[in-house]
Amino acid sequence: MALLLGLGGAHGGALDWDQALPSQASLVVLVTVGGREVGATEVLRWEQEMCLRLADFAQFTGATVEAIALGYRIKTPLGETTIPLDEIRQVEGEPYVCQGVLKARLGTDVAFEPATVTLSLDVPWSLPTAVRMAAPLVPEIRAPAWSLGTVHLDVSGISEGRGFSSTGNAWATGRALNGEWRILGERGNDGEARLRELLWVTRKPRWFAFFGRNYVQLSPVLAGFDLVGAGVGWSNRPLPSLGAWSSLTGFSTSATRNFRGTAPPGSFVKLRINGVVVASQQVGLSGRFEFLDVPVTGGRTSVPVEIEIYDRHNLLAPLEVRRLATPTSWWLLPRGSLELVMGGGMGGQLGRSLLGDDSSLRKGAAYSAIRWGLGENLTAEAMVQTVGNRWQAGAGLAWQAFPEAFTALTLAQADGQWAWNWEGTLQKNEWAVLARAFEQPQAFRLQPVGSVRRDYSLELRYNPASWLELGLWSRKLDFEPEHVQWVRPTAVVSLGSALFLRIAPDQWGDYVITATSQPHPRLRLSASYFHSQLYDVGWDMPTSWPLELRGTWERGGEGSDRLTLTVGNRPESFRLPRLRVGIQTSGGFSAAYAEASAPVWSGLWFRAQYMGIPSRVLGGEKPKPRLFLALTADFGYAMGRLVAADQTTLRRELGGVAGRLLVRGKAPAVSLAGARVQVVGFGGTVTSADGSFFVGNVPPGVYEVELDPERLPLELVPVQRRFVVEVAAGTITRVDFPLRQLYGFAGQVRTTDGVGVAGARVVLLSRGTEVASQETDAFGYFRFDQLEPGTYLLQAWRGEQKLGERPVLLEGFLFDQDIVANP
Repeated sequence: MALLLGLGGAHGGALDWDQALPSQASLVVLVTVGGREVGATEVLRWEQEMCLRLADFAQFTGATVEAIALGYRIKTPLGETTIPLDEIRQVEGEPYVCQGVLKARLGTDVAFEPATVTLSLDVPWSLPTAVRMAAPLVPEIRAPAWSLGTVHLDVSGISEGRGFSSTGNAWATGRALNGEWRILGERGNDGEARLRELLWVTRKPRWFAFFGRNYVQLSPVLAGFDLVGAGVGWSNRPLPSLGAWSSLTGFSTSATRNFRGTAPPGSFVKLRINGVVVASQQVGLSGRFEFLDVPVTGGRTSVPVEIEIYDRHNLLAPLEVRRLATPTSWWLLPRGSLELVMGGGMGGQLGRSLLGDDSSLRKGAAYSAIRWGLGENLTAEAMVQTVGNRWQAGAGLAWQAFPEAFTALTLAQADGQWAWNWEGTLQKNEWAVLARAFEQPQAFRLQPVGSVRRDYSLELRYNPASWLELGLWSRKLDFEPEHVQWVRPTAVVSLGSALFLRIAPDQWGDYVITATSQPHPRLRLSASYFHSQLYDVGWDMPTSWPLELRGTWERGGEGSDRLTLTVGNRPESFRLPRLRVGIQTSGGFSAAYAEASAPVWSGLWFRAQYMGIPSRVLGGEKPKPRLFLALTADFGYAMGRLVAADQTTLRRELGGVAGRLLVRGKAPAVSLAGARVQVVGFGGTVTSADGSFFVGNVPPGVYEVELDPERLPLELVPVQRRFVVEVAAGTITRVDFPLRQLYGFAGQVRTTDGVGVAGARVVLLSRGTEVASQETDAFGYFRFDQLEPGTYLLQAWRGEQKLGERPVLLEGFLFDQDIVANP
């Protein structure tokens, strides 16, 4: 059972939003445009400005948004403009635009009224009728109430020497009982298949309910555990969406977080916390990545979190490293606000199977936590949990003394032993200080192993310029059986494509050094160090084919040096096949290297890699060749039909739109690729060769879905170019656009001498019924357009006299359909 309660203004009187809201916060507001109510949405307050999702702005004002290479193109009734990327704020992979940019770029005034929690937009153009109406759009196509949403399958195998191993995982999303469900299964190296997750959740503006498996960790000092159970939550204010820092429980101080963002399609993303890689994934064609419910222990604002982005064919040196900062506003509540969350079920350390691999670790579990905004920048919290007969309880305070300083302290007790976590951050101009002290006795762990865990950290950062960060990091870590203490200088240099350099230790004090540079448009250099050294050089050859030469040299540490030289194509699109071949040498041995990746079918992706020397040779031992094979399938299910989902599994609380272009009659042997399908106010995609399209991760709601046929063959014309559709979480709404084949023909009415007959009336008949008619021009020529395929009868008349006739079999565009007048 779970309950989430939020009460605002408990002290009475008007709420001072400038004081109650931190410099970075989110809230749900009512939106008016030109004084008319158009809806409600979640907005961000960022440094005294209100920021709105670009998709919401377009939906509310009748504009359209299109992502382009340099930013976002905004089309309005007054014309179009481009907002550069540096004026857009990316939050969880979604583009936001703030009120200063709206004023400068679009002449739109934005005002926030705290008394009514209303955001007013004053746009300089007249709104379309559909936007001006307060009543919502009425969908012509409803989202399915019971349906499969998306299906993802990964299967891979490795053959090395005489051994072979295979792994795989599969997950699916869907909708049932007015909620969304997600199921995850996997097959490990041991050959056993396991069901890891089975989760159903439904959310409304003010309440939510869930059933299934979830990870719970209420505080950095309390033990986290897997929970299989059910719950329900409620709030007197609209609930925000599941953001980057909140878990399914809705409790914002949970020590599990979500990390989302954008990266180049096909790239490989690693999530590094406290210097350790904890998760990784490949980015699909959507260009989005997502790590859900990641445990982040040891702190809330002072734990270093980084996203590393790699080229999928070179996982040794990252192309980009992003440092993520946790805004302190996520841990502070407005004055008088209250949150309460409770839950229960079966819990413990369940391992990889749904109900646990070891029954001795599966016990009854329950938890409860409360948070209260005591002041403008002071929040208190208390929590209690039990797994079996192991009770743990704690309390804490979070305080932002002034905008540049934040501190939090949590104390907890279990079996008579105390644990605590203190952290503080101080930022002033170019200087920043991050400190953390953590201690957790053995009594707080669900299994009675190990000893007291201690982690003391102090980091000093100095930014003398926008491109340079210098630091000094000291840390003492006691995590049985590891005991380390170190002091290390750090540095980050970021000069765009010219140079990126990062020098920082991992949690054990071992340096990790990464450097990348692109001094020339065709030349890419990278180097990395972690116990050993790696140097990588890539050169794009100036040929008609996009070929790349690459050399990788690994040296240092144990083992002989290894050199890999390859040549391969470098296609502009992730959808195109890629092939690379070369040679490897190490320890006096030489062997072949080859890799290939390509779409084998719409929605299916294949990758293979052969390494004659899979690792550096040790002690002259003969290397064992390794062959890696992988197949990935991504499909969306849209009302009876599977469509390619472009490696975009639906994110929580989001849905999708999919369908195809349907040609009436005998389909022509032409490609249907390139037609743009736009979900108005959100985004769009282009159709594939067979006319299929998929737009994923669309927030629930009612949208206009439009087809732009500009790039379709001339003979294909939409019967209907716009539908109003409903999108629901966890499922895909199917929208098919029927197309008619319309052709035309031309000819001349002439005499037997070849002289054109001017002013003759030409009549087109189908099954005895007149379809169209016209008069010939001064030279006897005529033309008919927008005709469906079929057999027609063409007649020429002058007054009551029939000059002649001829049949026309129309299966394409025709010319020289002449009528020779009777003498």
